[in-house]
Amino acid sequence: MKKLTALLTAAVMFTGTAAMAFSDTNGHWAESDINAMTEENVLNGYEDGTFRPDNPINRGEFLKIITVKYGLVEQDDAYVMWSDVDAGDWYGRYSAAGLLLMQFDNSELRAEEPLMRCDAAYAILNLYGIELDYESGSAAAMPDYAEFSGDAEITAIVSSALDNGIMQGKDSGFEPYEPLTRAELCTLINRLGNDVDVTLINIFLSSMIVPAGEQQTGGGALNAEDLSALEHTVFDLVNIERDAAGLEALEWDDELAAVARAHSADMAARGFFDHINPDGVSPFGRMMNAGIEYTAASENIAAGASTAEDAMNLWMASDGHRANILDPDMKKIGVGVAQGGEAGIYWTQCFTD
Repeated sequence: MKKLTALLTAAVMFTGTAAMAFSDTNGHWAESDINAMTEENVLNGYEDGTFRPDNPINRGEFLKIITVKYGLVEQDDAYVMWSDVDAGDWYGRYSAAGLLLMQFDNSELRAEEPLMRCDAAYAILNLYGIELDYESGSAAAMPDYAEFSGDAEITAIVSSALDNGIMQGKDSGFEPYEPLTRAELCTLINRLGNDVDVTLINIFLSSMIVPAGEQQTGGGALNAEDLSALEHTVFDLVNIERDAAGLEALEWDDELAAVARAHSADMAARGFFDHINPDGVSPFGRMMNAGIEYTAASENIAAGASTAEDAMNLWMASDGHRANILDPDMKKIGVGVAQGGEAGIYWTQCFTD
């Protein structure tokens, strides 16, 4: 593995001469996509005139490509606190984009390991703001479905990538655990084009960047009183937004706040960021389990925002989250904030009519 890693570290050149005809791409299935990417200097060849289209690409190289290609947040003297990223690592300035990848170990970026196909699909889905569809059965059509069907998240990634035209399968299947090759990356990036709005993503990534040596805790350790103050600040900000939209103010509800607070704490403790917890319980299930009665309900979540204002900016910059905040049918709200986990701080809003 160390020998492979050393090879992969030098596998991609990000600057170089203009696009050229490579000695090993003539007639290759991805030739046109390779030419398109090299013309943009997104991915270049080697000094010996080869492109090596079937070589794998590693995670750090992929992060640099999508950061430069789509204008994602970069860092100079600060970086996201991955345990295996040191100040001075060439990929450190692109490490914020690593939050778009799947994290099997929440503290490690593993920048020099090969990028798996499921990782690439997940990152692109995140770039487009496409939520995973756990109900779609598209993945079942893949010949290798039996190899990953036991993993609900991988299955949802595959189905969502297929449904949204992000990635396609091979004759052998989707192969989610296989490395992505240089040729496959060119095809993937070329298919996406440049029309990707990363405004909301960059707000989130910026909130996760901290100076080297500081722990990612969302601004330092907070006591219960501090957390309660953040929750009620969000409450006030929500009603300010609703007043500006000509809507009635929401009423604070302690039972909803308890549900929201418990979900934020659960995300921090168990290392996930989703409306559906690892036990498969939805926001509506959590409210029902708490004995809360409603005919309509919704939930917003955020992670990494160090202030109530930052959390609200994230939500208000997203159509779906803004719609929940400005839903005229909602009457009550509960807000819960908890520290810990990969993001350092987690925010949940629960709404009912």
